[in-house]
Amino acid sequence: MKKTITITIPAQTFEVEIDIDTLPVDPSTPPINSNFGVGANTFPWVPLSKFSDMGMKHVRLYCPWHWIGTAKGLFIEPMGQAWTDECPGIDTYLSRAKGLGIDTILCLNQTPEWLRPTGNGTGGNDFPPIPEGRDRLKPESYKEYADFLFQIAARYGRKIHPESVLKVDQTPQYPNQPLNQKRSGLDLLNIIECGNELDHWFSGFDNPKYMQPEEHAAMLSMCYDSIKQADPTMKVAMAGITDLNLWYLKRMNDWFIKNRPDKKFAADFTNVHHYSNLGNKPGTDKPTWVNSGACMPSEDKAFSQIVEIVQWAKSLGKECLVTEFGADTKAPSMMHISGSRYGISDEQAQSTLILKTLDAYEAAGVAAAYIFTAIDENAGADGGQFETSGIMTSKADGMKPKPAYNDLKTLLKK
Repeated sequence: MKKTITITIPAQTFEVEIDIDTLPVDPSTPPINSNFGVGANTFPWVPLSKFSDMGMKHVRLYCPWHWIGTAKGLFIEPMGQAWTDECPGIDTYLSRAKGLGIDTILCLNQTPEWLRPTGNGTGGNDFPPIPEGRDRLKPESYKEYADFLFQIAARYGRKIHPESVLKVDQTPQYPNQPLNQKRSGLDLLNIIECGNELDHWFSGFDNPKYMQPEEHAAMLSMCYDSIKQADPTMKVAMAGITDLNLWYLKRMNDWFIKNRPDKKFAADFTNVHHYSNLGNKPGTDKPTWVNSGACMPSEDKAFSQIVEIVQWAKSLGKECLVTEFGADTKAPSMMHISGSRYGISDEQAQSTLILKTLDAYEAAGVAAAYIFTAIDENAGADGGQFETSGIMTSKADGMKPKPAYNDLKTLLKK
């Protein structure tokens, strides 16, 4: 709906026609149901106090496998990689989170170089968690990843296990380093996410990094059973897929029906990502974004697909998570939101997009939605994709609140 409004700025008064559905929202007014989760994506070095201070009770923690695991077992407290004073290990992180009333999704992503060597020098890669050459349609081919997830669930779940089944790497990386210890039943975690964006379309559908729905299902089936064996109460989220692709989820479900004795979708949550862009088209296999095209959900031609996905998940007795959405605040990223379209700054437009999208996901019946992301990538960001999508500035720039952070704080502190 459109109407003409009057805008006054110093020394100028003029009229402009705008879409009133895209006007900024007052963060003190939108209702947030207590059962709807509002969260953000984050890394171990972002202080948890940043979330508790704003009243946020949910985070999705990216944690690559090679940071916390070796071929010998968990190297998790202290961490093998990405150790910081804020997070010397995942035991510490999850303990602090629980103490602050923050529920964590532990997103265990990437594949260690020791399992699938590529020589990229970082210790991990974006290939599926399976050695090269194995049959990707057989669940048992993913036994190493499933065993790793068993160890995570055994450590952070509620079930006590004998030390004989726990695998921990106690080889120190340097003299006098504290050794990792065998622990179980710590009761620090409720949800494990088995990977991230395994439908790696941006590498090419024929690229070995891309997991076909049936391959994804085979992997998830093995992982689900392994996690539930470690702790039947631990919730399992499938890896978030790159967009609102119901066809992908349905093909996964077809595999489960044909291959699992219980015929059930092997996860407690379906899990999708979606970024609202003016170029979005419903029913496409991959995003069709345009430069500086981030927009409000009401302008997104593909957004309504989330309703169908939520209803389909509910028909299976599952809840739906949206573990990534958001926008950049600096051009030329395709997911940059141009505030000039709305008569506001780019950063305020990002905040408006986030608040309106949360409203839309809550109305659609999504269980929880996670903003991408907590902090900007770096202080000298040049407008690259997702470099300025944080609700705070970069670590190098002191992680200062952007308008989205302050508006979310107003909303969540109601």
